[in-house]
Amino acid sequence: MFTSARVQIPLFGLVLAVFLPGCPQTVPPPKQTDPLADFLGQAGYPCLDDGTCHEGLLCLETGELAICVSSTPDCSGTWGGTSTLDNCNTCDDDPTNDCTQDCAGAWGGTATLDNCDTCDDDPTNDCTQDCAGAWGGTATLDNCDTCDDDPTNDCTQDCAGAWGGIATLDNCDTCDDDPTNDCTQDCAGTWGGTAALDNCDTCDDDPANDCTQDCAGTWGGAATMDNCNTCDNNASNDCTQDCAGTWGGAATMDNCNTCDNNASNDCTQDCAGTWGGTATLDKCGTCDDDPTNDCTQDCAGAWGGNAMLDNCNHCDSDPTNDCQQDCAGTWGGTATMDNCDNCDDDPVNDCTQDCMGEWGGNHALDACHVCDADDTNDCQLLCQATPHPDGGVTECAMPELAACGPGTLALHGVCIPEEEVLYHLPFPPADDVDAGTANPLIVSQGFQGYYSHSNRQRYAVDFDVPVGTPIAAARDGYVYAVKKDSNSGCASSACADQANYIRILHGDGTETFYLHLDYEGAFVEVNDHVCAGDIIGASGDTGWTTGPHLHFSVNNAYGDTIPFRFSEMLEISEGLPIPGHNFISDNHEIGSCAETALNGCPADFYLHRGLLLDPGFPCITDDASNTPTFSGINVAGSAHTFLSIRRLQGSVFTDTIELCLENDDDGAFSTDVNWSELGGPGDVIYVFATAAILEEENGEMVCGTFYGWERSFSVLLK
Repeated sequence: MFTSARVQIPLFGLVLAVFLPGCPQTVPPPKQTDPLADFLGQAGYPCLDDGTCHEGLLCLETGELAICVSSTPDCSGTWGGTSTLDNCNTCDDDPTNDCTQDCAGAWGGTATLDNCDTCDDDPTNDCTQDCAGAWGGTATLDNCDTCDDDPTNDCTQDCAGAWGGIATLDNCDTCDDDPTNDCTQDCAGTWGGTAALDNCDTCDDDPANDCTQDCAGTWGGAATMDNCNTCDNNASNDCTQDCAGTWGGAATMDNCNTCDNNASNDCTQDCAGTWGGTATLDKCGTCDDDPTNDCTQDCAGAWGGNAMLDNCNHCDSDPTNDCQQDCAGTWGGTATMDNCDNCDDDPVNDCTQDCMGEWGGNHALDACHVCDADDTNDCQLLCQATPHPDGGVTECAMPELAACGPGTLALHGVCIPEEEVLYHLPFPPADDVDAGTANPLIVSQGFQGYYSHSNRQRYAVDFDVPVGTPIAAARDGYVYAVKKDSNSGCASSACADQANYIRILHGDGTETFYLHLDYEGAFVEVNDHVCAGDIIGASGDTGWTTGPHLHFSVNNAYGDTIPFRFSEMLEISEGLPIPGHNFISDNHEIGSCAETALNGCPADFYLHRGLLLDPGFPCITDDASNTPTFSGINVAGSAHTFLSIRRLQGSVFTDTIELCLENDDDGAFSTDVNWSELGGPGDVIYVFATAAILEEENGEMVCGTFYGWERSFSVLLK
């Protein structure tokens, strides 16, 4: 019998387990071996005779032995070991403890099947038994402890909140399980109501208004007891109080408000028809109750007569011839007020008109025929020094009068025709048009009218005519300004710029102005030439006006109104328009007329400022593209002429050209004025010129003008 022995052999730092073949139980005594032999004794088996090993083993020869050993270590790193990795990657040589698959098929997993055959590794969600004991069942207990899986038959709360209770709400919202005490409807049909029928079958819940018995004992009856204790339901026969307050009494009030039941003492009417009155007739047949005003005899002895003594002791009944107080306060006096408001009875000292037509005015004509109230600018400022005939001495020579055009003369700084110009009434004759012309015409406000014709408008005239009255040109000329787009006006200066108008130039430095025309009431355009009698527009009520009328005036180049005369009024008032008088127009349409020549500014326009102008510079209007020449002679003897040209925008001067022109030895000056440098069509340009001298101002020499700034004249660009 053989046995085997296992020896461990250290080899190259490794331990080899070698199993030796069994030997007889009788073992020879140990012999001396080297450590390698001990190591080979612990490894597998000896090598085969041919010095090889089975597949996977290596024959190791050392000393007297040839041993087979594993060629690689096992999973634990042991050479020749038998340890293996199971499916859970656990390394050992015990196959009995190899890991297994869980219910989810995971090696070494912890998932398990619960009672509902659900496989997972979460014990917290294992299925449970429902109230019927079924694993994973859906049966539940309702509020009445009934177990089933039908939620539709779960018990509910009754009106008292009891689960499965039988209490119900009756029609009065009372909750109980006793149907015998459910509320009922009252007579009004209200559940639980308290309304009840009274004796008159009236249903309500107010016992205070239950019907009662009337005085006749009828429930709900309307019979009442009147103040005379009569019971019935006829109010029309109720007894009444007489005027003394007695119910059913016979006392009455007579016409004098006396109350009794005796008709024989009723009051009577007096002469005025007043019951109980005291009025009586006096000697003049006047009925009243005032004896203090009984008629008396007048100054002629007639009872009730109206003859009276006037302040001059004349007795008659005609008040129109009573004597009057004169301006001095004397009754029957002859003192009168002259045009200067001086009161006396001496007509030889009445005040007169000055050269401007003002009564008692202080305007005077100087040697150069300039009319003003300023004696500081009289002709000595306009004189021109000339050599004395004897030599060595100069004297002041009179400058020539204004160089107005042929057939014209200078007056107040304006060239006017030598033959006085008469104007027609600015309306066509009534028989020249179908309708609309007032006939006769009435002047509602004339020269120096107290309402609005003062200062620059002192010589304007207003005609009281209805809206739409045809307007005719009063004189030949050119239309240079038109406004017709306004349809509004009021009795305030705030509406002044809303007036429609037509302005016509006449070639002598004057224009006619037709104001307050109707909306679209201008029938002419700018640059049209018109003849006297041509229909140019229709009157209206636009702008600053208190009612429909036409405002008419003749203006000079300064824009001031000037006196004029109407041909239709020559025989009545020497042509002057008289307010309140009726006039008939003779302004017939003539069809054609000679075109008016526009002469520009009068030559003496600035003579009172020391300048005599050359003809041709425009005074009132000009084409915006023109470049007119401003030239003339400085007759004041100063070496310079000052020219100021400004554009007006609204109420502000926005652009200004100021020139200090140096005169030549003869006093001549000249410069071109380019309107386009200042504005364009529709702009208004103001022009002022004067003789000037050089003065130092802030270290510079500038044109200094003489005292007294005159008004500019305006030029409307078109």
